Amino acid sequence: MLAQQAKEPVLLYGNHSPICFKSEFQIAKDSLPEDLSDYSVIYIFSTANNKLDQNDLERLVDYVEKGGNLYVGAENWPLQSEFNLISNFLFKKECYGNFSATDAQSGESGRLELDELERIPAGKSTTSIPLDPNLKVEAWIEDHPLIMSGLIGGGKLVLDGGYSRFYCSYLSKDAEAVWIHIQQFFLVGSDDTD
Repeated sequence: MLAQQAKEPVLLYGNHSPICFKSEFQIAKDSLPEDLSDYSVIYIFSTANNKLDQNDLERLVDYVEKGGNLYVGAENWPLQSEFNLISNFLFKKECYGNFSATDAQSGESGRLELDELERIPAGKSTTSIPLDPNLKVEAWIEDHPLIMSGLIGGGKLVLDGGYSRFYCSYLSKDAEAVWIHIQQFFLVGSDDTD
């Protein structure tokens, strides 16, 4: 089970049931609560059937701009609906492709410091994220971005094209290390402005 380091409520939304979490602080919801400010991190694991509307998108962006932390994961089609909606809203881009490589390579000097890891599991069936000047590539699959991070207003964003690495059925020490690095990025202040 993946340990949750945050000491404040963490929201899990979407396809969270196969994800390995172990925390008294996690709260799983099938819809976004009215008040997002109660959560230290919001994790969205994309489904095939998006339930987010325009108001939800605006509230998520407001949450991040005001200092919130947002993780949005996707997998190969069809587990991309929330991811594509959010990334299209923010960057006018959607994920693409179907990659079956088992390992990813770290990006250089990323915010998540994944270059410290010996191995970065890609996920079971991954997709890629289009490059954007507002995001840093944290991990590559083949020559396509798999994990990216960004700073939006006062908050932080992680986009991940291979969240199945966190499924209980595929979980490994390497995947747990990726998870810990994502949490550390969210929990530690940043003076990185690029």
